[in-house]
Amino acid sequence: MIELTDLKFNTCAYFYKIKEGCLITDNEIKQMLIEVTSTKIRKYLFDICRVENNGVKYSLRIFKDKPKMPGFIAIEDNNWKEQKIGYYLFIEYSNHVAIFKKNCIIPKDISSKFESINYNKLINLYTDNNTEFKKINMQNLDGSDHAMRFKSYGALNLKENISPIGASRYYIRSLKGNNGNDHFALTLNTSKIHDFKDIYTLDEICKWVKATIDKLNDNNIVASDFLNIFAKPVKYEDIYNNLQPTSLLLFTDLIMLLIDKGAKFSYCDKNKIISNKVLCRGLSMVQRCFESVNREDKDGKIYYYTGHNNCIEIKLLKSGIKLINSKWDNISISETPDEEYDGTLLDLINKNSLFNLYFTDTELIYNNRVLFRDTKLLSSAYHFLDILKVRMNGEFLYEKHKKSSPRDLENWHEHSIFKYVESTFMPEYRYFICDDCGIEWADHIGISENRITFFIEKHKTSLDSASDFQDVVGQALKNIANLMPSKNQLDEKRELWNMNYLTSNIPRFRSREGNVNDAINEWLKNNQRPNCQREICLVVDFIEKERFKNQLESLMNEQEIDHEAELRMRLWLLSSFVNTCLEYGVTPLIYCR
Repeated sequence: MIELTDLKFNTCAYFYKIKEGCLITDNEIKQMLIEVTSTKIRKYLFDICRVENNGVKYSLRIFKDKPKMPGFIAIEDNNWKEQKIGYYLFIEYSNHVAIFKKNCIIPKDISSKFESINYNKLINLYTDNNTEFKKINMQNLDGSDHAMRFKSYGALNLKENISPIGASRYYIRSLKGNNGNDHFALTLNTSKIHDFKDIYTLDEICKWVKATIDKLNDNNIVASDFLNIFAKPVKYEDIYNNLQPTSLLLFTDLIMLLIDKGAKFSYCDKNKIISNKVLCRGLSMVQRCFESVNREDKDGKIYYYTGHNNCIEIKLLKSGIKLINSKWDNISISETPDEEYDGTLLDLINKNSLFNLYFTDTELIYNNRVLFRDTKLLSSAYHFLDILKVRMNGEFLYEKHKKSSPRDLENWHEHSIFKYVESTFMPEYRYFICDDCGIEWADHIGISENRITFFIEKHKTSLDSASDFQDVVGQALKNIANLMPSKNQLDEKRELWNMNYLTSNIPRFRSREGNVNDAINEWLKNNQRPNCQREICLVVDFIEKERFKNQLESLMNEQEIDHEAELRMRLWLLSSFVNTCLEYGVTPLIYCR
């Protein structure tokens, strides 16, 4: 006989906060269990209502589905009917609930008393500055027909791959990561938490839920600085009266998925099934942005969106935003998986928030019942400062030497950038080559096993010039692909690297051991090494990190500063440099004063 202690559950649940002023009675719990299993066989392995365990209350039903023919068999045959077994575990603690379910839905009546977990609380629950982010799914704030609407990134640690540039125009839909050996996944629009721990007994699950809700109620959770680069949620209730929608974008992915799953769509007034061809044609007509026409309504503002569906009304309510469309309200949906989405098409769109709404304030977007704001590039400025390394001390007079075309020189000038680079960095590499002049990839190239570095060097007397910085960034970015050259490209460099630098007596091959052939062979081996570290290092004496930091602080505090336009340009150049390097899997570094 199966006992409660024989049950095992994954630590994966939907967490909700009980709305203020709402109470859940014993009768409502009983009615909830009835609704969950209304289409199931009325014989349960366990049927438990509000039992206390480890300081929480849980309700549980484990049930069997009625046998059904699989979708790919068109006739009835009792010998080939399949039967699913499911469960519904409802845990109450403090002012929250956690729901574990399989092969069933969360009933509408009880869910009306819940609200999703606050976006910031949920995302900060598992993340801090030590978190490694493995996967992030994002959605664009830009709803135009030509915009990239979704992005999905995956890496060992996305903090090393995603640049702040452009990230503020995206908000996070879901993410996966780990804190040390503890792995987790969060789906933000559904308040779903998956904590990849061992499979737990019922007692252990109750303890896990209690611990998770205690963390949610903790107001001292520290956020991850990395997540500040993305769009941030703002309080809809505080500004909804001032919102003026300009356009609407509908998402049909869920509807298309239900079509694939065999759901039936029919006209309510005619009781007539809508063919998939007609339905898909109708959906294709609403996948572009609609522009709004404003009209005052006695109950508040209504915005009409004209298009193939003639009139889509938008109601801005205190509790959120919903769509009104008579055609969608006249289409019923049935036979969805576990009847989770049965109802009208309008219900499906509103309940699952299958739309984005855009406003005259272009920094705002409404999605999944949350209002997001673009955090702008300046909010990410401090992340750029991390790649500025203060190592350039002393006096620099030249880039190479006082002569533009050196003749018979034996070495670089003592106070030159070239001399500094070779003295400081050459010992770190097995091979070091001067590639300056001609069709150059970099001023110096460092080569070791599993490491290739391009050094781009520039001496200037300016402190706030954007054009000087643009020169060195432009040189770096145009050559970034050459960090992994072909054998033919390296063969073409062989003769040059075996020569002296221009008319001087300075050999281009700067290492004391080995030769150019050895360096090229090592580089070719690195091309085949999956973990080879590739770097682009800008060495500039016309940037002072502390000065740059102070200017950014003044700009963020809206204080007047000299050369503000130049500063903004340098910030965009810096962010472009970082972004491009990370897209190529290259580490960006800047050595400055």
